[in-house]
Amino acid sequence: MLLIICLGFMFGGAVIAGLTVGKTLKRFFIGAEITLLSALPLIFLAVFKMDMLKDACISYLQQNYANSINSVGTFIPGLITAPKIPSYFVWFLVIAFILFTLFVYIAAFNCRKNANNIYAAIGGTILAGVVIYFCTVWGFYGLSTFIQLLQRYSDKFPTATTVITTIILTVAILAAWTIFSFRSKRQGWKILSIPISLFAGIYAVIWLLAFTTAHFYGRYAVSLAHKNGVTANHSIYESSKKAQAEKNNVGRFLKKHRDFELPYSSIYSWTKDGSSSDYGKPITQAKREYTLKYFDSADFAGYYRSREKLLEYYAQVGNKNTLLFYLLNDIRACVRIHAGVAAMYKETNQPEKILPELMKTTWIDADLLNDSPFLIVEMIRITCRAIWYNAMVQVGPNDKKYAPVYREALDFMKSRKVNLPHEAGYFLNMLINDIHIPFQKKLGKYVACLVIPPTTVTVAKGLLNSLSIRKELKRMKKQEVFENDEQQPDNTTPKYYRAAALKSKSSIVMGTTALALKLYRVENGPYPNKLERLVPKYLDSIPLCPFSGKLLKYESDGRSFTLSYGAEKHRNIYKLTSNPTY
Repeated sequence: MLLIICLGFMFGGAVIAGLTVGKTLKRFFIGAEITLLSALPLIFLAVFKMDMLKDACISYLQQNYANSINSVGTFIPGLITAPKIPSYFVWFLVIAFILFTLFVYIAAFNCRKNANNIYAAIGGTILAGVVIYFCTVWGFYGLSTFIQLLQRYSDKFPTATTVITTIILTVAILAAWTIFSFRSKRQGWKILSIPISLFAGIYAVIWLLAFTTAHFYGRYAVSLAHKNGVTANHSIYESSKKAQAEKNNVGRFLKKHRDFELPYSSIYSWTKDGSSSDYGKPITQAKREYTLKYFDSADFAGYYRSREKLLEYYAQVGNKNTLLFYLLNDIRACVRIHAGVAAMYKETNQPEKILPELMKTTWIDADLLNDSPFLIVEMIRITCRAIWYNAMVQVGPNDKKYAPVYREALDFMKSRKVNLPHEAGYFLNMLINDIHIPFQKKLGKYVACLVIPPTTVTVAKGLLNSLSIRKELKRMKKQEVFENDEQQPDNTTPKYYRAAALKSKSSIVMGTTALALKLYRVENGPYPNKLERLVPKYLDSIPLCPFSGKLLKYESDGRSFTLSYGAEKHRNIYKLTSNPTY
């Protein structure tokens, strides 16, 4: 309420000053000073009640994010989830309100100077306020389109640059209107309507030019994609009826059995000593007994089958260019379920069932998610792979009779390759379809229409950039070490591609080495005292750290091992241990 009073006092003061202060140049500056003085309560509020303003901002953003204008979409998600909002953001809003108040004052002053009576001035001020409120948004999105055209490709909206540009243009238009007001000797509605119409017209023309430019730029990108043989990739976000039915079955099981905590799928640690704090707090005895009790139940069998059916629905699509986005988390969850079941077989002393359960998941890596044109799918595949080989090493039995299965697993891991899809098909699909439709539910049709030009340019630049980095991605696929990797002279390859390549290569190196160690353990008794013992029977060469090109850090007492890579300070993060840590 206090904030609303301050804002009302500020804007009210600006309008009253503009309409009543007078019509001379001296009076103009006096009115501007009065307007700035009316902003003092808001400034005092920012100085002495910053916490209150932060809470108000967070509350507003949380309530209006779904319908908010995309101009601030680049940093709103972080703000609404953060426990605190930064003070500079609040001061940015305060300054923006003060500037807008000055704009309102200038409009009111010019309306009073151009109008022949106070009533016409009031009507003109209201009309000018509406034009400023709505038309600057047109200009904002129009200007952002041209700014994006001039910049390198980025998936981030150029919010700060566009805001500054829009303010400068608005100031220039208001300055021209003020000069016109002082030079014009005529008064009346016609004279008053000319600058207001021009104000709206300038921003409308900017948006229309941006729309036309973005359209032809998008068509150019589409034609270039077709020439390069790019196929559009489709993403489906809504579940099919059959998939939703299985999801409902999963949800019912989890709701009914709230104490069921399967290893590798739980926030709790099943390690018997409970000392592995990195893997969650120890599971309670009650939850452990409950899980063991229902592990062989019909309810769990139905839950298990529903998880597998969801993967079958993904496989039935039969087209890697179609992404069932709503099933990605279910794929990862299914792999965790398989790992958890394998751990339960260890807990219930059924070693002969462990490896067959884990080997079921290899088809996800080899077939279901293999060579996907979507980078997000590749990241899911890498995660699933890491879950699989971690469980294989940690819960897999050490009996020599299982050596053929470990050999099969090792050969499978050796066959894995880094996949870095350029994702041109993802951008192509957006351009050949109505890219504004996804915005309608969140922003409404009006704002969804306004964001078409900058969104089209962003997507088109993404498509063109994807085509330009294909050669670089091929190089990264074959790269063994990524230390000081600055071989991109124009830096057009997004950094997340390097992160994905490094993650994929690391998973292959760590998985291959860990499985080779496990096979050595099964065939020879204790683990080797150094990695060199794995060459050439188990590995063709000594594995190297993808970060540094140096040997992986290996420690073993013969009964267990720890394998890690990366900088020393990250060793506790990028590590794998044969000790059960589920």
